[in-house]
Amino acid sequence: MPREDTIKQEENGSTAILPDEELSVHISARAPRGLATQAGEQTMTTAPSPTLYLKRSCPFCLKLRIFLTEAGLADRFSYVVFDDGDETHQALRARMEQAGKQPSFPAAELTPGELETGTDDLINRFAKEAGVDPASLPLLNYYEGGVFKRYGEMFRELRALKTAEPA
Repeated sequence: MPREDTIKQEENGSTAILPDEELSVHISARAPRGLATQAGEQTMTTAPSPTLYLKRSCPFCLKLRIFLTEAGLADRFSYVVFDDGDETHQALRARMEQAGKQPSFPAAELTPGELETGTDDLINRFAKEAGVDPASLPLLNYYEGGVFKRYGEMFRELRALKTAEPA
């Protein structure tokens, strides 16, 4: 199995590649940059990029990531990837519950302090903003019609089995 590496954008603009096993993953993609002038000097400024919270084992998070990558939008976001039940996951769940929301992933912090959820809602929003038709993306359609569809079937079957079991 190939080792997964994580790319981390440093504050100074440099990029570090970190082995996946060393972190509760914090991936920062390239943020939009602009030039500002001050007394004739040019300096780089970095606008904050929206943050996406992705649970590593979540098929809905993978669906969003496939869309963003295939649509060419992935570099517009910073990513926090976490494992089920880890500190990041627990903190995000608590944050959502405090805001009166049902914890759900993926989650997007498009406005500081506010988390939005709903895979299809996020995909539709980002597709509309970028003028991308998700139906035109072959990998996304392959995933939705195959692995993702089968996952949904197995999830529903497991739920039915659990509700049929005597307590």
